[in-house]
Amino acid sequence: MHRIIIVPETHWDRAWYSPFQEFRIRLVKLFDRLLDMLDNQPEYKVFVFDGQTIVLEDYLEVRPENEERVRRYIEEGRIEVGPWYVLCDEFLVSGEAIVRNLLIGKHIAEDFGGRRFCANLGLTRLCLCGEWATRARSWDPSLSGRGWMERVRCWPCISCRGTATRPGSAI
Repeated sequence: MHRIIIVPETHWDRAWYSPFQEFRIRLVKLFDRLLDMLDNQPEYKVFVFDGQTIVLEDYLEVRPENEERVRRYIEEGRIEVGPWYVLCDEFLVSGEAIVRNLLIGKHIAEDFGGRRFCANLGLTRLCLCGEWATRARSWDPSLSGRGWMERVRCWPCISCRGTATRPGSAI
């Protein structure tokens, strides 16, 4: 017998083939339904917001009255967000922008009680090594010293959109 594990998640584009506000309407509907499901179905264990924290801002600007519920489910691990602020295309932005995006998202996720960052595993993995790791440590002094990756609660490789073009930049 085979065991299949299904992880409910969404890949969220803020604006792609429709304007931002149309996608926001969809996000609000999705988030409202998700919160109701989590309230009424304790067997519904987890929902993953594909590594972004911007969905929290976009949703709570419309439904600020649900912030306590959102925080509670993130703290319980039933909603997973982060470590990114937004999903970026690593070929359109600089390495510095990618690392800053990661640090901002990590801080927002932790502020909401997020602790497990395993977004988009199975897609292209962006390795935080070499120059990018050095930059990350220089921006956030708590990342210095041995074992800094464990302290930011991420694996040596963090998922990201795109495809590798340079050895060592992505796997």
